[in-house]
Amino acid sequence: MAQANSKIIPLPQRARTESRAPAGIRLRPYLIFAFLVAISVVLAAADLITLALDTAFGSVQLREAFNVDEEQSIPTWFSSIQLFAASLLVVLIAWLDEHRRSQHARYWWFLAAILLVLSVDEVVGFHENGSLVLKNLGVGGDWVVLGAVVAAVVGIAFIPFLLVLPRQITALFICGGVLLLSGALAVEVWDLSILDEEKTFLLGLVPATEEFLERLGISVFILGLLIYMREHLGLRGLVLN
Repeated sequence: MAQANSKIIPLPQRARTESRAPAGIRLRPYLIFAFLVAISVVLAAADLITLALDTAFGSVQLREAFNVDEEQSIPTWFSSIQLFAASLLVVLIAWLDEHRRSQHARYWWFLAAILLVLSVDEVVGFHENGSLVLKNLGVGGDWVVLGAVVAAVVGIAFIPFLLVLPRQITALFICGGVLLLSGALAVEVWDLSILDEEKTFLLGLVPATEEFLERLGISVFILGLLIYMREHLGLRGLVLN
């Protein structure tokens, strides 16, 4: 009996379609916070180092670039950019809340406006005109007095808003606000008291501490915003197609 020859004919393979996940940038709040704090530490160190160099060798130009008391210095511009970035984040949150028809969206919009004003004030310095305002009102004192009053009024107005936020976010916002006001108002009073004295290295620690506390407070506040966006708004990152 003849044996039939059999051939195995391979079936055509199906074209495999590879599904690639879209590339993206993950939102890492704590990494961003660490980065902001690191820059703040470097700027504080640069301020003190250039102060020492200026005292010893008279390096005026280098001192002006890193002097935290100068409105056109690198530390001041960084603080302004920090506040502006925080304002943009709050605008995004406000816009999302508005579309969700949240009754608290108005607080976010108001907060965004405050941060934007503070950002401009960092490089313009119109808060220093507060002393003139108090004088015109017949009240003595420096602009710090007016700043403290405004901060108290804004703080009281935001109490209902803070009570409805998640506890972690509320704690971060309060911590950031306390650090910011500690530098902007409390340490500022000390700084104003030595304004006419010749700046030594030890006296230079006062404005350096003031500005560092302000930058640290803004960084903590940005951390709270980023955590809120990731954990409570579901914004995990930026997808790149």
